[in-house]
Amino acid sequence: MTNGERDFNNFLLTPEAMTFEGKYDMPIINGMKMKNLKEPKHFVEFHCLRRIPMDEREKTVVHFFTPDFLFEQVWYHPRSNLEFLKQFKAVCSPDFSQYTDMPRSMAIWNSYRKQWLGRYWQENGIKVIPTVTWSDEDSFEYCFDGMPHESLVAVSSVGCEKSLEARENFYAGFVKMQEVLNPSQILFYGNKPHWLEGAENVVFIAPAYKERFNKAKEEG
Repeated sequence: MTNGERDFNNFLLTPEAMTFEGKYDMPIINGMKMKNLKEPKHFVEFHCLRRIPMDEREKTVVHFFTPDFLFEQVWYHPRSNLEFLKQFKAVCSPDFSQYTDMPRSMAIWNSYRKQWLGRYWQENGIKVIPTVTWSDEDSFEYCFDGMPHESLVAVSSVGCEKSLEARENFYAGFVKMQEVLNPSQILFYGNKPHWLEGAENVVFIAPAYKERFNKAKEEG
């Protein structure tokens, strides 16, 4: 980089302690576990955090299972969100999109950004729940690099239920994740699939749109 050039890829912000793994040098995120695996009291999208009262924030887990434009700011302005995110119980690493029809280079970059922010937050004192994302089998080449083994992780099936192909890709990735990472605990954001009935290490969290629909139905 030239002197005075804007650090738009956060290259200069990369902590010295950050380590990398795999063919594409994915930043390594440290693992974590919950003492008692249960649904968080509040599991809230990043763009809705300002609505959370101050006395509830230490009980709230932040997630990014929403369209990317709602949270792109955490990548472009990583330092400006640090003190704010520290107010919450834990933060899932961001779910930058992994679409089967996007250029592979873009998908790899999104995986890098997810891993970089997760480790950057950890280095700055934020408790991070590693988020696992994938698209199709080709993504297995890079999507598990930098992820912790035998750790608590977060996954989401939102957006993966619209077609048979999407459901099959999600199932294949979930099986591969278990094989490669062997997660000890899983926070699953989305509708419960039949093939996970009875899973003891999985906590299912209903998606926000479903909760809002049920609330509106009750009030109506």
